[in-house]
Amino acid sequence: AVLPREVRAYIRFRAIGRNGRVAARDDSVVDGLGTFWAPDDYFVGGVHSRYVSTVFSTSPNSEVFTTEQVGDFEYFFAVPPGRYSATIYFAEGWFGRNAAGRGGPGSRVFDVFINHEMALPNFDMLREGRANQLITKTFRHLQPDLNGQLRFTFTPRVNYASFRGVEISQDP
Repeated sequence: AVLPREVRAYIRFRAIGRNGRVAARDDSVVDGLGTFWAPDDYFVGGVHSRYVSTVFSTSPNSEVFTTEQVGDFEYFFAVPPGRYSATIYFAEGWFGRNAAGRGGPGSRVFDVFINHEMALPNFDMLREGRANQLITKTFRHLQPDLNGQLRFTFTPRVNYASFRGVEISQDP
């Protein structure tokens, strides 16, 4: 019997160790700086979308962020005990001036939770920057939950939530 995708993703998530980078994509990639980004097989819910952007093509991380996870979804990262920092990467590739989805601020609004705690309430990428601009949010002193995981939950309020990637590193 074939297990549902959500069950396979939960079973397949693997420990990222003390430092790791995961991109919202089906395959691994090495960015222009020589940094390895793992594919995101640690999630439940949502779907991948791919956008080609001239803004991303000028960045050394252009290939890393050409795809995104959209929808109502969660990521689970198994980590050793300790404290961690996480930098989440966002970019609005659908809404905005001259974009396919048109619209502006307020077109996509969502909440981000880390281990069930509100981290970004009512997050609106177009209020933080412009369309196709990479936006980073860093969270420090995170601790794994009782299952030894850092859990990131993206909950839509207006249209779908969106995510490009995450870097997780153990605090010194």
